[in-house]
Amino acid sequence: KSQNATVANLNLQAGKKAMEMSDFKTALSYMNHGISFLREHHWGEHYDLSLELFELAAKCALSNGDHKRVSLLFEQVLGVAHSFEDKLEITYTYVRSLLTSSCLGEALTKGLYVLNELGIVLSGDLDALLVETKSMLAEHSDEQLLSLPVMTDRTKLMAMKFLSRTQTCLLHTNPKSQPKATLHMVQYSLRHGMSGLSSLGFVLYGSFLACLGDIPAGYRYVKIAIKLAEKLNAIGSIGEVLAV
Repeated sequence: KSQNATVANLNLQAGKKAMEMSDFKTALSYMNHGISFLREHHWGEHYDLSLELFELAAKCALSNGDHKRVSLLFEQVLGVAHSFEDKLEITYTYVRSLLTSSCLGEALTKGLYVLNELGIVLSGDLDALLVETKSMLAEHSDEQLLSLPVMTDRTKLMAMKFLSRTQTCLLHTNPKSQPKATLHMVQYSLRHGMSGLSSLGFVLYGSFLACLGDIPAGYRYVKIAIKLAEKLNAIGSIGEVLAV
C-alpha cells in the first residue's frame, strides 16, 4: 500500500469519527483531504478505498448543503464504478441532493431509472397492485409480520431507500401514483425481509387504507409500523413514521 493511500485511509477513518459525532463540516474536510492524497491511477490501484472516500464525501457534502460538490463526486464515480451496485450508494445521495434542492422532476427520473434496473417497475394499475398487496398480507397475522426475517442484502436495502425517496417525489409531483411506491415497499418487505424503512411503508399503507375508508385496517397497519420501528430500532425512520 502506497504512502499516499495510507494517508488517504487515515483521513477516511478520521472523517468517519467526525461523522459519528455529527460534525459533518470537519468530516467533509477529512474526506476531501483523503481524496487529494489519492494518486493519478487510484481507481485502478485502490478501488475500494477510493469508492468509500467518494461516497462518504458526498454524504458529508449533502449535510453541508454543498450540492455542487455532491454532483461532481457523483459524476466521477459514475464513470469508473465496476458495477451498477457500486453506483447505488452515491446515486442515492445524489437523488437526496436533488430533492433538497427542489429538483423533483430530475430526482424522480433518476429514482425510477434505478428502481427499474433493480426490477421494480411502478407502472401498472393501482387497484390491481392493492389487491395483490392485500392478498399477500392476508397470509400473515400481526405477530407473523413482526417476526419476519430482517432484510440484510445491501442491494435490497438500497432498493427500499430508493422506493422511499421515489414515493416522496411522487407525493409532490404525481400524488395519485404515490401509493404505488408505498405498495411496492410493503410487497418488497414481505418478499425480502423487514428493514427500518419497512415501518415507513406500513404506516403509509395504513394511511392509504384509511383514506380509502377502511379505518380499522388503516389503524392496524399503523400500529404494526410503530411496533416494527421500535423492534428494529429504526432511528432513521421512526420520526417519519410518527409524523404520518
